[in-house]
Amino acid sequence: MIKDLESVHNVFQKQFGVLLRVGNLGKFMTLDLLDRITNIKNALSSNLNKMTEQERKRYRHFLKTELRKVDQQQTQESNDINKNGDQAQSNRS
Repeated sequence: MIKDLESVHNVFQKQFGVLLRVGNLGKFMTLDLLDRITNIKNALSSNLNKMTEQERKRYRHFLKTELRKVDQQQTQESNDINKNGDQAQSNRS
């Protein structure tokens, strides 16, 4: 019985460690992406008045695409966290 409890405890610790690493990696990637977008935005916003209509459309499309990526990543992270939480809970049952 004690060995079973130790085994369950070890599995839980491993899963929790993976969850923390994934969370930190996702946070880092999101912050990096937002930093890149901000830098690009700052560079382009100074030239916004000089941009042609076609350049503005491409810039708008780029920003929308990047925001979609951020949203998808956050959704995926939430799903992964929920999935890992459900698996840990089913393992305890």
